[in-house]
Amino acid sequence: MKKNYFDSFVSALRNVFCHAEKHDSDACSHECTSWMVFDDLTKNNTFIIHKNRDAGARNILPLISRPGAERKWIGLGDRDPENPGIENVCMGLNTSGLIAIVNSGEKSFEQSDPAAKTETPAILKICLDECDTAAQAVEKLEEIRAARMYAHGESGSIFFFMDLKEGFIVDMTADRRSVVRYDHGYVVRANIWHNPDMAPAATNTIESWLDSCNREFMAISGLNRVLHANGKLTPADMLEISREAVSPEKSPIIRALCYKTTNSSSTLELDLAYPDVLSTGYFLIGPLRHTICVPVPICAEKYHPKMLDYSWSAAAWKRFEEMGYGAEVPAEWKAFEEKMFKDYKAAQAEAGLLLKAGQKADAVRLLNAKAAAIWEEAAGLLAL
Repeated sequence: MKKNYFDSFVSALRNVFCHAEKHDSDACSHECTSWMVFDDLTKNNTFIIHKNRDAGARNILPLISRPGAERKWIGLGDRDPENPGIENVCMGLNTSGLIAIVNSGEKSFEQSDPAAKTETPAILKICLDECDTAAQAVEKLEEIRAARMYAHGESGSIFFFMDLKEGFIVDMTADRRSVVRYDHGYVVRANIWHNPDMAPAATNTIESWLDSCNREFMAISGLNRVLHANGKLTPADMLEISREAVSPEKSPIIRALCYKTTNSSSTLELDLAYPDVLSTGYFLIGPLRHTICVPVPICAEKYHPKMLDYSWSAAAWKRFEEMGYGAEVPAEWKAFEEKMFKDYKAAQAEAGLLLKAGQKADAVRLLNAKAAAIWEEAAGLLAL
């Protein structure tokens, strides 16, 4: 009996080890590892949502709302190669102070209607276009689900919505949803459901379950390490944690937070005093250890042209192919990013003083100029 048990255990571990390798080809479009952080942990009147995106898309670029939109938003995603007019918004924030992102949920008995056409990036775009608060986004999501418009194939979803006072995680399938509210601390999700009433909907495998557990453990461990050392969490900390490419010692899972499938990330920082000017997305456009983190203010008026013609992400993927997903980030890049965070935060502080003085247009100009200068220097480091 002991020998049979041991053999079965070894076989299971082998299956788990192999899972990460075969996983590259069947990654969902929004698999991901994400977390929310509230102001009791940022200590500076901001909320944060971070998202590491795991997906097959390589044409990564920053996105922006249409000109004249009622609610301006910025985001990160890609465009449909066959229909360039269709933008896949995978993470974004708007001027009302709403952040919206989505992870894939578990495979489920309750699959979406094959005739449904509203996929999760389109749902995020609807929420960013039409909603001011996280509660409104939760209800908008339910309208879409109840109308049988939600499309996500064999898997359900995990939506994160955050605004100036609270956040929600919505676990859902085509046939059910479970909503949990948060207003302090932090919360982490990969691709397994934690909310009530969702377990009966799942058809998960042990390999997939442990894969998500490993990434959640890595995120929690990283956040706790920083909190215990510094007593607070910053966008720079999110960057460091997101790039962790080595799975924990003794873990049977190969796939880490930053892996072959990780194609981009963002730290979306919501300023609670001036959300429509000072809120910022810190974007990694392309595989995380092969590109440079840059700030994108919510008041951005245009992007660097190399971001929009895919040159930025193409350069990152070229380095990725040459050096592998876990290659060292160049010391020069790290030094640039350290200075970037310091300089941009100084610009935000100056913009905050302008806003207090009623000089909003000047604050917007200042942040656009600072971001543009940072983008230009980053483009030079990437040899674009």
